[in-house]
Amino acid sequence: MVPHRIRILRILSICLVVACLAGVSAQAEPRMSLVGPGAGWALLSQGTVYNPNDHLFWTSDDGANWRDITPQDPGSRQIAGVFFLDASRGWVLLALKHEWPKNSQEPDTFITDIRGFDVASTADGGASWTIKNVAVLPEGVGWTSSAQVFFLDAAHGWMNIESPVPHWGGEGVLLASTDGGHTWKEIVEVNGGGGYGAIRFTDLQNGWIAGGTDGKYLYSTHDGGRHWTEIQLPAPPEVLKLFKSGPAAAQYAPPVFKDSKSGVLCVTYFEPGAEAGEDFRTLTLFSTNDGGLTWHLESWVNLGEDRGVLAFTAADSQALAPKLSGHAALTLMKLRPGGKVTQTEATEASEMPSNAALESLAFSDTTHGWALSNGRLLSTADGGLTWKDKTPGRKKTSMLAPSNSVPSGNSSEIPLQSSPLVSPASVLTAASSTITTYKSRHIGFDACTLPSTTQMGTWWNSSPYFDYGVYVGGVNTRCASVTSSWVRTVTGSTQGWGLIPIWVGPQAPCLNWARSISTTGGAYAQGQAEADTATKGTKGAMEKLGLGSGSVIYYDIENYDPTATCNGSQTGSYVNSFLAGWVSEIHANGYIAGVYGNPAPASAWYAGGTGYGAVSPSPDDVWIPKYDNRITIWGLILTDAAWPRDQRMHQYLGNQSPSPKWGGVSLPTIDNDIEDADVVGGNGAKTYSFTYTTLPDFPGATNTTYPWGISNSGEIVGYYFDPATGFQHGYLYDYYGGTFTSFDCGNSTDTRAYGINSAGSIAGFYGDQNGVHGFLYQAGICSGFDYPGASSTYAWGINDDNQISGYYNDFVGGVHGFLYQPSNATPFTSFDYQGTTGTYAYGINGDAQIAGTTAEGISFLYAGGTFSNPPVACALGVNNNDQITTYQCSNDVFEHEGSYVTILYPGALQMNPINSSSDFIIALGAPRAKVALVGSYVAANGAFHGFLATSQ
Repeated sequence: MVPHRIRILRILSICLVVACLAGVSAQAEPRMSLVGPGAGWALLSQGTVYNPNDHLFWTSDDGANWRDITPQDPGSRQIAGVFFLDASRGWVLLALKHEWPKNSQEPDTFITDIRGFDVASTADGGASWTIKNVAVLPEGVGWTSSAQVFFLDAAHGWMNIESPVPHWGGEGVLLASTDGGHTWKEIVEVNGGGGYGAIRFTDLQNGWIAGGTDGKYLYSTHDGGRHWTEIQLPAPPEVLKLFKSGPAAAQYAPPVFKDSKSGVLCVTYFEPGAEAGEDFRTLTLFSTNDGGLTWHLESWVNLGEDRGVLAFTAADSQALAPKLSGHAALTLMKLRPGGKVTQTEATEASEMPSNAALESLAFSDTTHGWALSNGRLLSTADGGLTWKDKTPGRKKTSMLAPSNSVPSGNSSEIPLQSSPLVSPASVLTAASSTITTYKSRHIGFDACTLPSTTQMGTWWNSSPYFDYGVYVGGVNTRCASVTSSWVRTVTGSTQGWGLIPIWVGPQAPCLNWARSISTTGGAYAQGQAEADTATKGTKGAMEKLGLGSGSVIYYDIENYDPTATCNGSQTGSYVNSFLAGWVSEIHANGYIAGVYGNPAPASAWYAGGTGYGAVSPSPDDVWIPKYDNRITIWGLILTDAAWPRDQRMHQYLGNQSPSPKWGGVSLPTIDNDIEDADVVGGNGAKTYSFTYTTLPDFPGATNTTYPWGISNSGEIVGYYFDPATGFQHGYLYDYYGGTFTSFDCGNSTDTRAYGINSAGSIAGFYGDQNGVHGFLYQAGICSGFDYPGASSTYAWGINDDNQISGYYNDFVGGVHGFLYQPSNATPFTSFDYQGTTGTYAYGINGDAQIAGTTAEGISFLYAGGTFSNPPVACALGVNNNDQITTYQCSNDVFEHEGSYVTILYPGALQMNPINSSSDFIIALGAPRAKVALVGSYVAANGAFHGFLATSQ
């Protein structure tokens, strides 16, 4: 077992280096720019965070046609900065990837994977490029992939490259060129310089940098960049009155000059930490007539609720920003000199999801502008009255396709912006609402009685649930239906619920329903009519709730026997015909079609029955009730081959009455669900703070008890060292009962338990004289297994379908991930991350997502043959809410919805890696937690202990 320990330590040591790279995330830079009306560039990424593949596109006709003008540099696929002086002359900064040492003993001083840069320049609009290396930069440390490029004319240019030292973020290295970018010299900035940010020069001596941490600083130079002075513009008294505690914080955009003396400056002010209802953000326009020596207030406006990120810009002495209200239509606020404030509300903007989704804004003049919103490039030619989707690579005929036509996994659709916080979920936008449809990998619930918005708010903050099933209509609905105001509240910025809309229309015939599916040849048309009632136009029930086209809706077909005879034919034939009409018309109306039903009927939808075929077109998603308390979407009697790619939900526990209390609030009756399918709503992020409890040692194993896994019922597994024998044994600890159970597999002298599921089945590995083997321990029996032909097999995770994840060694030194399904005829699936020398797979969740890390330290999530890269290094575990535990930069980290919480036991000298987390801990009569983690730490006195971390 010693070689295994060395291997784990080596992987984690690699992660310490690579994780620091993963933590380098500059503020998202604009990825497009206009150089004139309808002419400009857009930068898109076709790769991943760890394997970027950037492409640069150009249009001269406002996005009607795009041309790929990406410079072909053998050493780079990552673009750090772009600038075009006009339609002909442009420059691109290309990041050069650093190759990490193959041997951990090799010296390496780099702390990022970027070793330097090339500059590509063009004089013919990107038809050809000249590529030169930026040789002036120091070597041996590494750089970030963020840079600002600016050229005053064809010869004189500047680059501001973000530096990872002395600390991450806000610092920059300033370079200048006098020969069109062929050679560069570093400007030695006195007293720290102007930091990192957008750079502009009005002549060879006078320039500006707007940036620093979060863009909160503005600097000016009057000697070509050698000396920089911070410009501070306090909020005017009129603005300051809005903020109760003050002083207000500022965020700057680079000033815009029409000549060397006259220019305007946009500033937004906000109050950090303001309470809800008092968190405003204002847009303020200043002007100068002396080259920026003094600035004068011209106009200001209250934009509304501060949402953290604001896209604002200036053009032709005018400031523009979106109004931060809940309006469905995009409203641009426009400030002009002399106190003039106007607003333009879009009359045609079905492709604009919401003001809050506006990520970047650029105008070439007062009428022609571009905006980035939810991965799309939108264009206006009339000052914001109408907006059109002009995203390169996107089909222009329809922006909102049913989910079964949206590529998943190896999608060829190009996201507009690469970000380390990109979710693997595909996103569609409801055209007439502020609410998006997305793939949700979470747990949720549904209820016949409608909770109040206050109750929903409490559960959002305190419960593990992310999604809620709502009844929106249908002739057989017996449950409370929602209202549009309820929908807006629970999906809004303070809650963020995902919704699962439910339609209860005509049911299977011959079962005494008030309204049944026709048995006289009209079932298909009946399904179409029902779909129109739900989703057709402004009169559709969904549209009235603010859930417009692009939303998903699930038809609730209650249980029936597909093989039962009804009016001379099998019941399944009528239902399948009805559902075919429903799905077809739902698609025609621009919506996504889901169906809820039991496993046997769902099997008939998929395969058909005697005398009838499958539902065609097929539903996009299925929601299967099977009350087995297995929190997984697999093993539902319905074959796993049906709807296999982000298309399943499982109602695993029904009629829970009363519900558990979350935040002190209990609901009358709920059903519990796990999802990997389309939902519509806020796609919000929760907050987590942890309370720590020291776990007891196994009796007689003081300082040598290692907890590794935890179930939702509070059962903890791990292993301990027996000082009397020198052997290691697996153990199960009942946290609420306070009892330990020890176990060994075969004749092992080293048994280690790493994962446990809801049924109490345990996965791990053990060693004996024949090597290392995986095991499944259940009902007191330990069953060993080996990957065929492997020299060693290490099992780490197990989900509620008894799917086991881990990795194995082959006899030539290779390391490969595996998924083991004991009940399958072909139980093993092997997988490898492309281009790696080792694929280490660890935890698994109920969606069969597997978390792991390559030998080079690249984190991955693997599911159904497809890899994605989470925004963390060294991923070790993933739970049913798509939340990841990881060992990153010497810290244990809990990643959730793109944010991080460092797991640190108070007073600990050292933390050891955390492998897995539960979605929740729930036990009758005991405190509950919306997430729980176990791990180990070294105390200040040198003692070793296990711990439980819970978030209420």
